[in-house]
Amino acid sequence: MNMKVRLRETDSPLNKLPRYRSSLNEIGRARVSADGTLRDGEDAQHSVGANDRNYLVAEGFLNAATCDALCSAFRVLSARIVNRISGFWDGRFLWHSDLSEGYPHLVEQMRNAQRSAAELVADFYGLTRPIFPDLLQLMSWPVGIHMPPHADNANPDGSPHPMAHRDFSGILYLNDDYEGGELYFTALNTVIEPKKGMLVAFTAGFYHEHAVLRVERNQRLTMPFFFTFDRGRADPSLL
Repeated sequence: MNMKVRLRETDSPLNKLPRYRSSLNEIGRARVSADGTLRDGEDAQHSVGANDRNYLVAEGFLNAATCDALCSAFRVLSARIVNRISGFWDGRFLWHSDLSEGYPHLVEQMRNAQRSAAELVADFYGLTRPIFPDLLQLMSWPVGIHMPPHADNANPDGSPHPMAHRDFSGILYLNDDYEGGELYFTALNTVIEPKKGMLVAFTAGFYHEHAVLRVERNQRLTMPFFFTFDRGRADPSLL
């Protein structure tokens, strides 16, 4: 992020957020067990955060019918995923372009949702410069899977991060008929409990370091995306 250029209003919540990893991150990370469950979960804040200025939550952001249609399309198309990547993400995602042939109307819904989310993020954080889309996918989280605490644009050891250009992260929850799979912010010691159609957006740095807790029952489906101030790092197909 180029701090020589004014990116936000003087009263933006971003002005109060620490930019570096803190002891709160360490304490929160220690609460997440190796199997993706939360130790001392009763001590964490359990909130959808509708009135919390630490992160953006918009319930009912996407209507239930569109959520259901995206879930259905994912289940149909995931049986023949062609964009494979080895490791943790293999076979679990579809790019928005993978839906273009059979579900063009849903692709437009996805893009419209991302555009609307960008407007909400800009307003919530008092941004004075535009943000641009980087990545738009449908993502599956099957039973037993979890993701350890991480920031979306920085590594704990200070080594270069391949996505250091990302400034904001967004998750749109497409279903809620599963158990587990909550979003946990380490530094805030806060658990976000997903609801179908709910948008959660936050900064990509350490203040919003987060984990996805282990999915215990049924498949969790989401629509993740990112935003960047750097137009040159945006996905050209989403501009």
